[in-house]
Amino acid sequence: MNRQPNPQEISEAQSRHINDWQVDAQLGTGAFGEVYRVRHVDTGREGALKLFDEDLEVGGCLTELELLFDADHPNIVDILSFGYTSGRKYIVYEYVEGGNLRDLLVSANRVDPEIALRILREAARGVAFAHDQSIVHRDLKPENMLLTEPS
Repeated sequence: MNRQPNPQEISEAQSRHINDWQVDAQLGTGAFGEVYRVRHVDTGREGALKLFDEDLEVGGCLTELELLFDADHPNIVDILSFGYTSGRKYIVYEYVEGGNLRDLLVSANRVDPEIALRILREAARGVAFAHDQSIVHRDLKPENMLLTEPS
């Protein structure tokens, strides 16, 4: 279950760096850790950094990420960086502004069938590509399906 970050957490996050990434704001908290909006200190590129909980075992996850790091697929978010900071694992993804499928399903009274089919088709293409790389997502759900444009 997601919880809303409190203002103290946000102000603490805003004043820190995680390796080459300046933390701008906390976007949320999920089952695996916190997610922050970040900006690369040299290039200015925006990203979404997932900082995993300390007690969470995600060892195989980072190995799988190495396989996808150089892969390019239009239906999989780009991985910009990953590693460790203060003993915690992190991943930086490209920042996607279109929201996620959960937001669309909650806000829309009815999703147009053409849009629904397009979303499902693109999601299936991304999952198939990952499976072809012997990678299983492990947490496929509407909150993790990012939309590049509001539908």
